[in-house]
Amino acid sequence: ELKKDYTRTFNAMGFFDDHMFGISHALYAVKNHKHFVSIPESAQKDSELFRLPVFIVGSGPSLDADIPFLRKNQDKALIIACGTALDSLYHAGIKPDFYACTERTPQIAQTLLNIPDRHFFDDIILLAADVVHPDTQDIFTNTAIFLKPDEPFYWMAVSRIPEAGFLNVAQLINPLVGNMGLSSALHMGFSNLYLFGLDNGRKVGQKQLHSQYTRLYQEHEVKDDRGAYKISDLTEGNFGGMCESGYFYKMSIRHMEILLNAFKDKAVCHNCS
Repeated sequence: ELKKDYTRTFNAMGFFDDHMFGISHALYAVKNHKHFVSIPESAQKDSELFRLPVFIVGSGPSLDADIPFLRKNQDKALIIACGTALDSLYHAGIKPDFYACTERTPQIAQTLLNIPDRHFFDDIILLAADVVHPDTQDIFTNTAIFLKPDEPFYWMAVSRIPEAGFLNVAQLINPLVGNMGLSSALHMGFSNLYLFGLDNGRKVGQKQLHSQYTRLYQEHEVKDDRGAYKISDLTEGNFGGMCESGYFYKMSIRHMEILLNAFKDKAVCHNCS
């Protein structure tokens, strides 16, 4: 299969090994009857469901100030926990409806298993791209998997599986998992969005880069401030003052801006981060 479309695979962005793993993980999802997303536009327009408030939650430091609001209003909205925000919300006593994930690496499943209550995942829906690791897929009973159009499996699927043409894609889901949360909500057709804890940096003088409720960073001393994640730049904050940010965080912001501009006639997004 790789030889049939080798030029596209080799020249696509990313490492060749990434594409090999991505194809393998997507095939695992298909063979094991994981659920992919297929929502026609007619359903998005006609259903009251898609007008419900959607809280898209990251684990940035501003989340701590919003925990009381989220705890009080968690039954009035759909909640998408992006990455380690699932850890934060669990320890804050808030139950999300979705868990957004982008990574194809097995370490994501290892971080999830740090949450002691295995039944916490039973009725949470995994929102992910088709490259997500099988170990992550299998933690969740329910999945909502999107095709990722800049990966080779997408082209293999739409050219060889007739039903794949009815599946939804998710654009600009990288570089950070908050991008997946926003992109999946928009591509599913939700029109009333609120962002919490998607800070993409921190205020000058603030030490923490994550919510205090995120035990993965507070207790297990996991570090994610290296390479493209390194905090190295000063930038003006959305609500005044100066913030510290970095390469991936600024790319994340740009991709959110592009998406929101593309969906400006279909959705309204309130940034509370």
